[in-house]
Amino acid sequence: MQTKVSKSRKEFLHSMLIEEYVDKNTTLRELSEKYKCCRKTLTKILKENNIPIKNRYHDIYLKNNFNKIDSEESSYWLGFIYADGSVVYPTKDGESRYVLELGLANKDENHLLKFKAFTGSHKTIEDRGISKRLLINSKDLVLNLKKLGILKRKTYLYSAESILKSIPKKFYKDFLRGFIDGDGSIDSKGIISITSYFKETIFYFLKQLPFYIEYKCYNKSNSKTVNVKIGKQKYSHKVLSYLYKNSTIFLDRKYQQAIAVLDRNI
Repeated sequence: MQTKVSKSRKEFLHSMLIEEYVDKNTTLRELSEKYKCCRKTLTKILKENNIPIKNRYHDIYLKNNFNKIDSEESSYWLGFIYADGSVVYPTKDGESRYVLELGLANKDENHLLKFKAFTGSHKTIEDRGISKRLLINSKDLVLNLKKLGILKRKTYLYSAESILKSIPKKFYKDFLRGFIDGDGSIDSKGIISITSYFKETIFYFLKQLPFYIEYKCYNKSNSKTVNVKIGKQKYSHKVLSYLYKNSTIFLDRKYQQAIAVLDRNI
């Protein structure tokens, strides 16, 4: 009888370990500290149950890896990555990794924490001095992003149209909000500025808005980038209202700027 109880308890503990490791993305180090058990024993338990071992370089389990754009969050993050992320994947030049990189200023570190929570990544946010960086190593994630139009070295000139085909119309504003949170700015008057290498990309995205607006394009001095501005308040405020009101995912700093502008003009 005692043996059965012991065996039952052992199986229960093993199931708890596996659940935390797989579903909650807890690391071996964290499990070792929590259950006072050496990593070697934990590794043996996982292997006996056919659970792949995660390592510091690869995210095996991600709860969201962009295999489908079907929510406000997935559409928003796709837009944000399109603007501010970069991917690495194997090519003829010898590259062999699959990596998504997001880097933000220190003041926006919380946004990287939001993205970690969305994907379920266990990777640590790196401190780069004046900025923070998140690297996610996942073949499925990177290949899914590549299919959607997130290409190496920001070669997005011909992918704007194809990437929007994967986004349901009801989530388009979330994609655009992510794009502007990544590559745009909002000043105290509500003027929206978007910077990119390709003005055609910005024009294409803005033309998908369900209402008419006017905007102007400026070449940035000593730079290969262009700046598109929505300067007239009647247009910029309409865009801010469309993008940020009733939204649940955003860059906190830009959301606060947008809402402050809109509240002053009620």
